Amino acid sequence: MIHIKHTKKIIIAITAALAAVMMTSCVRADTIAENMAADNVWYTVTTTPTTAQTTTPPAAAEPTVTTTTTTTVVAEQPLHASAYIEDFPLIYQEPELPTGCEITAAAMLLKYAGVEADKRTLAVKYLPTLPSPSLHTGSDGRTYGADMESFFIGDPTTDQGYVCGVTAIMTALNKYLSDKKSNIRPKNISGSTPTQLYAMVDGGTPVMVWVTVRMEDRSAVYGWYRDDGVFMDWSRSDHGAVLIGYDENTVTIADPISGIIKCAKTQFERIFEQRGNKCLILESITEGSAHK
Repeated sequence: MIHIKHTKKIIIAITAALAAVMMTSCVRADTIAENMAADNVWYTVTTTPTTAQTTTPPAAAEPTVTTTTTTTVVAEQPLHASAYIEDFPLIYQEPELPTGCEITAAAMLLKYAGVEADKRTLAVKYLPTLPSPSLHTGSDGRTYGADMESFFIGDPTTDQGYVCGVTAIMTALNKYLSDKKSNIRPKNISGSTPTQLYAMVDGGTPVMVWVTVRMEDRSAVYGWYRDDGVFMDWSRSDHGAVLIGYDENTVTIADPISGIIKCAKTQFERIFEQRGNKCLILESITEGSAHK
């Protein structure tokens, strides 16, 4: 087992579970789903395969859940049998950010990098948000709404929040780090394989992953179409956390709700794939790539 000290690297990694009926702080409020159901404006999506269904047949082919974010996939590297990042700063999202799991996970990584950051300040001042999904029906009969990849929908300081994607967290981190005159910047590595993430942890880089609460099975998935036709999906169990360790059979996660937890590798990898292999890292812009 390799134990990686907090001071070993300046480079950080960030990337993007749940019970269908549970209500925790990061689980999106049941009232949101109930209100959408009353208005008949959601799609229910199966996770295998990842296609959408609706009470009204869509005008076009069934949508594949995708994102359009620019990504950089890291190279495969030889791995040690296990690795664990010691002294990782755990930050809980509650009580200030009931639905602000993604930005809380980002705050953990900033702190690990030696950049002081208050989770609520990040959420209120830097995270791009929209007050509501602004749902409407298009001429094709589909439900259209806000861009959950680029914005957090709702208010992360309340239980009336949805989710946000990698692009929203990139925006928040870039602005915050620029204001701090830091030489660290986020890097989108969505599309990386689990093995590539393990290699980053092996090299001392914690990785934020878009997963589920406690890495439990993803609950019912809902969503709408973005104006460009891309389907935006969300689940009440969707979550942001940080990968900080692995061994032969398990991974270790810093979870903004549950603390430091372990789960089976197979479960983590399945959930990570269901969330679109979303992830990003922080790296020093003076030193270049974290994976050279």
